Amino acid sequence: DVNVEKFMVGELCIAVTQVSGTFASGEGLRVIVEGKDEVSGKYKTIYDSYDKTGGMITSPTTLWEPITDLAFRLLRVRWEISGTDPSFTFSVSMQAKA
Repeated sequence: DVNVEKFMVGELCIAVTQVSGTFASGEGLRVIVEGKDEVSGKYKTIYDSYDKTGGMITSPTTLWEPITDLAFRLLRVRWEISGTDPSFTFSVSMQAKA
């Protein structure tokens, strides 16, 4: 978990620099950012690359996405990778303002 309590808004950057493998429909890379409810310990999705791009990521790309309401103090990033011999080199970062 990453503490973002000092910030109100952010700009998420997903930079996919290398991709290899074979991908059928519905396969590839999916990046998800979640906020943590500190009372229950449960996570809520606040960003999903699948929803924003209309599918899985299967080629090098850079995605910029505003996060306009950082209501959660703690965030985490998780990802799903599928395909035949899939390999992805990518980073996830966020610039934020108080």
